[in-house]
Amino acid sequence: MKRLTSTRRTPSELFRTAHQFITNQPRRLGGEFLRYIVAGVAATLTDFTVLMALTSGLGWHYLSANTCSFLVGNAVSYLISVYWVFESRSFSSKTREFFVFVLIGLGGLGISQLTIYSAVEIANVHFTVGKVISVVATLFWNFAIKKLVLFNGVSADASLSPANLSGRR
Repeated sequence: MKRLTSTRRTPSELFRTAHQFITNQPRRLGGEFLRYIVAGVAATLTDFTVLMALTSGLGWHYLSANTCSFLVGNAVSYLISVYWVFESRSFSSKTREFFVFVLIGLGGLGISQLTIYSAVEIANVHFTVGKVISVVATLFWNFAIKKLVLFNGVSADASLSPANLSGRR
């Protein structure tokens, strides 16, 4: 019977291996999703920091603070998504791409607001518990919609041209 030996790796080797796995698979959905998770952690930390600063520091109502913090976190997510997460883009116009990104974000904001409101007003839990639940709820929505609409590699510019929107060909 062959004896299995374990290969121990140093933390720097593990980090290098993880980094290569994430960055060397730009066209694979799994690689994009992993990079999206990293970007999401950065955006979520920003979101939570702004949320806590506005509620605890400045006394804002939790839903108003969530709107502001969500938008700031969404801006961080956009920047990281465009420059690191997704390889393929659907729009040649960054203005149009950002506009669609914001529209998708508004869908996520609606999910977030409804989740937090329900957690506080119906389940009687602290708004931060609702925020954690909303992060999970919006994670899959945002990735799926952004991947399908914004970063699928198929040009969406032609389908959004004024002639196509007015029905003329």
